[in-house]
Amino acid sequence: MRSRQLASAALVALLALPVSSCSEDASPDSGAVGTSELAPENSSPKAGAGKDRRAKKQAKAVQQRQKVLQGKGKRNGTRARPAAAETDEGTSGDSTDGNAGSGSGDAPAARPKPAGPLRASVSDPTGDVRGTLTGAPPYADLTGAALTRGDVFQVRVSFAGAVPQRQSDDRIVQVATFYDLDGDGETDYEVWASLADNGWGTSYRTPNGARYGDNSGASARPDGNDLVLTFPLAHLERTDSLAWAVGAQWGTLEQVASGTTSKDNAPDGGWATFPGS
Repeated sequence: MRSRQLASAALVALLALPVSSCSEDASPDSGAVGTSELAPENSSPKAGAGKDRRAKKQAKAVQQRQKVLQGKGKRNGTRARPAAAETDEGTSGDSTDGNAGSGSGDAPAARPKPAGPLRASVSDPTGDVRGTLTGAPPYADLTGAALTRGDVFQVRVSFAGAVPQRQSDDRIVQVATFYDLDGDGETDYEVWASLADNGWGTSYRTPNGARYGDNSGASARPDGNDLVLTFPLAHLERTDSLAWAVGAQWGTLEQVASGTTSKDNAPDGGWATFPGS
């Protein structure tokens, strides 16, 4: 039992903190958005640029929301609410201003809600695991993934072999999902699942930090050759349009830290679109 606790603690420490033993060429999985080697090729920021990139992206998002609210205020003959007063539901443009119908003009049409669950899928060939390690098991070889938006987001990640409930040796499997909400080719949010000898754990990573385990709000469960990740709509700002990608890696904690794990991505470089065509 103590060995499992130590393994779990080591894994959380690895995910949450930069790894000092990484080589200069390796990009450690520090828990920050877009810094993992598993991230889509065009989403990894240059060393030291992640903080500035995230700050600029947040400022741009605030400006865009303010512009939308100002436009609503002009059409409705009212002053726009400040961005700080927005609610989770109010930022998406799905609702009209509360003063609509006061005789000052027609209310803007609300954006239609999706009629039902939205889905997209991506496939990946078997036998394309890359990296310096050899002999990766079938459950580290991605064959595809499917993303569904219903009452929650669900990602079903498929592998060439059955996904284990627990890891039986000193190697772990990490499955990462990446999301670009504004189409700029850079990761906005990540949801991860990590396998150790005590089962699957999850993490949720944002530009403002990361949450782990029960605090992540995400769950992961094996289902045959699939790993099923589930998390709330709010984790991706309740969006119904985005770009996404999946990655998996297999190796020891030391190999994760040094960037020498076996890796596989779907799609192989770049992003897939959601919803699918």
